[in-house]
Amino acid sequence: MNGMRKDSFWESFKNSHLMKILLIGFLILLLQIPIYQIRGVIEERQQTREDAVKEVTEKWGRSQSLVGPSIIVPYINRSSETGNWRQGQYGPKVEYAIFLPEELKVSGRLDSQLLYRGIYEIPVYRMSVNMNGRFSCPDFSEWVVEPNDVLWGRAYLSMRITDAWAMTKSPKLLWNDRQLDFLPSSGEYGKNYEGIHVKLGDDLNAETFNFSFPLELNGSVGAFFVPFGRDTEVQLDSDWNSPSFQGTWLPKNREVGSDGFKATWNVPFLSRNYAQKLPVLTDLEQNIIESKFGVEMVSPVDHYVMSQRSVKYQILFLVLTFATLWLFEVLAKIRVHPVQYLLIGVGM
Repeated sequence: MNGMRKDSFWESFKNSHLMKILLIGFLILLLQIPIYQIRGVIEERQQTREDAVKEVTEKWGRSQSLVGPSIIVPYINRSSETGNWRQGQYGPKVEYAIFLPEELKVSGRLDSQLLYRGIYEIPVYRMSVNMNGRFSCPDFSEWVVEPNDVLWGRAYLSMRITDAWAMTKSPKLLWNDRQLDFLPSSGEYGKNYEGIHVKLGDDLNAETFNFSFPLELNGSVGAFFVPFGRDTEVQLDSDWNSPSFQGTWLPKNREVGSDGFKATWNVPFLSRNYAQKLPVLTDLEQNIIESKFGVEMVSPVDHYVMSQRSVKYQILFLVLTFATLWLFEVLAKIRVHPVQYLLIGVGM
């Protein structure tokens, strides 16, 4: 009798749907151990890929952001005095005013290529850009600045570039039909920013100034611009066929095909969050960062992203597959051994 009771209990235990559901749940939890190990391998490969990208881009050129051009004029601000108070010496502070162009037109071309580091491919580009436009003569009449306090001899045109060392050719500035040479760094004020500048000195003695200069530089990942003109127009074309347009403004016109893309941005100065001229440069920095726009070169198929997604959604695949097998057991009365569940889960 005891043997018969044990047999009947074991049969009822094996045929219990609740116990089978609990067993399936246990198998799903058990399979999370190899899934966790797979996720670790994917993250390790991703980190290796990122290290390879960083190594290549640091030598070739990082994502380029072109900020400028702008005219920067130092002046003496007598409303704030600084100095060494312990020695009884103090004096007026030198500030830097920034003047933006009335018109700014940028036309550029991105020629992409793939560089390899081991098994990883990194998209990079060579960018050729022509920048031209028009400045008005810097005007201090709106501020309380004496004419003799404006240091015109130290005025300069500044062009900030993320990786100025990645330039492949030294540009020359055409300033009202006069050719001027660029110098390293973004100028007297922006010593912490990479870029180039031109000392204007006595070349600010007209009402308007037409300018143009080319830029040829290497870069990777993306190319970005800042709408410094009262009216800014940027035209960009490339042979890269999977662009990702980023930033505050999207292109007004775009064409994307298998042979590349063409895009045009038009940005009026009323759309940005800073004025055409400012008495202090530091008031502008955060707004400049927020006003960038441009394009990123993204890979249309990122195998590591796809692998991460499959790992994130793996529990859904396991649940649906095991639920289907369980329904076969319930509806079709076909017995499926727990080992078979486990083998199917491991295979997935």
